[in-house]
Amino acid sequence: MNQHPVLLPGLPGSGRSALPAGELRTDTVAEQVVETARVAGLRDFVIAGTSLGAAVAVTVAARRPDRVRGLFTLAGFARPVPRGGSGWSKGPRCAPAPTTG
Repeated sequence: MNQHPVLLPGLPGSGRSALPAGELRTDTVAEQVVETARVAGLRDFVIAGTSLGAAVAVTVAARRPDRVRGLFTLAGFARPVPRGGSGWSKGPRCAPAPTTG
């Protein structure tokens, strides 16, 4: 049976992890995740994320392709929804793909 280490970092504002005093930046959190993996002894890894974690996982994969062997996301978002609303009643968030003749 194959065994693989699983590392579950506490993202800022999730679970019992506090939000930072300043701005929460995806690229900062992504680098923290990579550093956590390094400290844990992982040279490369598969990364997965849900919601904010999906945005972080994509950022890690885009910025550190030398470290990421695989990527899995679930219920991610393309950009944050402005505070005060869900955004769902405002119509589509993405433009339709162009069609070719």
